[in-house]
Amino acid sequence: MTARTAPARGRMIEERGFSFVVAEGDWLDCWDVHRSVILARGAPEDPQAVLDAYRRRPTWMWANAETGHFCRWLRARNEALPAGERAGFYGLDVYRIRSQCSGLQVGGEVDFSA
Repeated sequence: MTARTAPARGRMIEERGFSFVVAEGDWLDCWDVHRSVILARGAPEDPQAVLDAYRRRPTWMWANAETGHFCRWLRARNEALPAGERAGFYGLDVYRIRSQCSGLQVGGEVDFSA
């Protein structure tokens, strides 16, 4: 996430009703950020603290100050909303797409050769 893309994501949530953001990143690491921004019980209060703990590469791509700023904004926005209306933050590692999609129930077969 960069200084140019973070405001666009915020506008997509605020103005277009998007309920989540997907970053190109490891699903499990981003899940911890997601839990923070939706105010999940037991999750860290500061999403930046979760981002600072990232050790997988390339951390510069999504564990950076712009992403932290956006996730703090998202958490603050979510505080005023009921749990079912809070926007989330998810990761999708495009290099491991098969393993990440293996647990998803989709309406048909997924053709990974396409």
